[in-house]
Amino acid sequence: MLQGRGRSATRRRTHLPTSKEIQQRLDLARTELEKRQQQLLESKMVLVQKLREAFPGFVDSAIRRLVEKNASRIDQLSPEELRKMKIEIEKEKPKAIETALKAFDSCPDWLWCSSSATGYREDPIDDSGVSEEGAIWKVLQRYSRPLEEIFARYGLGVGVPVVPGATITGYPLKLPYRFLEDHALKELNIAVGEAHEGFCRAKRDVEALERELKENEAVEKFESA
Repeated sequence: MLQGRGRSATRRRTHLPTSKEIQQRLDLARTELEKRQQQLLESKMVLVQKLREAFPGFVDSAIRRLVEKNASRIDQLSPEELRKMKIEIEKEKPKAIETALKAFDSCPDWLWCSSSATGYREDPIDDSGVSEEGAIWKVLQRYSRPLEEIFARYGLGVGVPVVPGATITGYPLKLPYRFLEDHALKELNIAVGEAHEGFCRAKRDVEALERELKENEAVEKFESA
């Protein structure tokens, strides 16, 4: 009687995919995920390269704005102090930019997807590209800290962090809000967003098939016992 029920259960499952068939689909999905990940990394590389080209010009403009806002303090500094400050800034500027760009490029959040996220956070990247509220962009914003510290030593008003996550009132050298939308980098960032969307879609497919395979194997093991 027990054997009859086992054969009946097996017959009821004949229309369902076998673990072997699911594994084949999973292998194809993983290949597609690798392809989508490579496309995302390539689009990111183009964005980083163009950002590297645009960054020095932006920093120079930001420094000029900071000097304008601190005109009274600049007037109080002697020519020698101004020369010393400029030398320090010019020495530190390329290092600060390069350090921030490397951190931006290597940030693990490029492969972040909402489907596998835990807890609440600002999306570092979405279908429109890198988000200026998320972790990837905030990594890049750190370029300004060593430059702000130099200006602050000479009495200029800047936004120097006094505790983690806080700034005092001043004129920080941060990249302006909506920088990626107003700048020529906009289309490149959109391409990153599109590639990221394809990557996350492929990642969801793999995760779903992995769950299906695990569940199917459990049923097969139970029915064969």
